[in-house]
Amino acid sequence: MTLRTKRFVRFLSDEDAVDLTLTMQAGRITGFCLNYRARVGTIWHEVVRYDTAHGWPHVHRFWRGTTGRPWPGSPPGDLGAAASWADQDLHANWREYRTRLEATL
Repeated sequence: MTLRTKRFVRFLSDEDAVDLTLTMQAGRITGFCLNYRARVGTIWHEVVRYDTAHGWPHVHRFWRGTTGRPWPGSPPGDLGAAASWADQDLHANWREYRTRLEATL
């Protein structure tokens, strides 16, 4: 089966964007990366990234020296559900995440 990759950007505001990359096979998500970034002044900063780069869903938070860690709580077992959960989290909480990043700059 052929792997397909879809990439697109969704803007939350003029200074906030989510870069989405979905890897799919046979219509199912087999990997993903949702990277929220914010422009502060003239510089774009990574704020939060959900991905499956290490073989399982995990989150990177880029404030106060946080690192990659397992999903908060129990991640959904289905990668499609995990990507959907991450998208919903970013949509609901991006302002809070931006505030946390700005406090560390």
